[in-house]
Amino acid sequence: MALVVSLGGTTVAQTEEPKGSDTFDDVPVGHWADEEIGWAVANGITVGVGGGRFDLEGIVNRAQIFTLLYRTINLLQGIPVTALGSDMFDDVP
Repeated sequence: MALVVSLGGTTVAQTEEPKGSDTFDDVPVGHWADEEIGWAVANGITVGVGGGRFDLEGIVNRAQIFTLLYRTINLLQGIPVTALGSDMFDDVP
């Protein structure tokens, strides 16, 4: 399987990535996001919640979403996010 991701004109192609079910005990083989979770792990976007779990039913908070987006932008574009923490959010000291 090949996965091609495009963001702002930059394309990253990945082939034969491990699946999420290869890494996490709570990701069943054949889950609709099995391959995408594997891609995210293989590319350093996520490491799960610890203890060999991804937590498919977990709630993702704003800080976690920001981290996932930051890592994805760095992967796909190589452009660091310059506005962090209190520069972006009023409630971050």
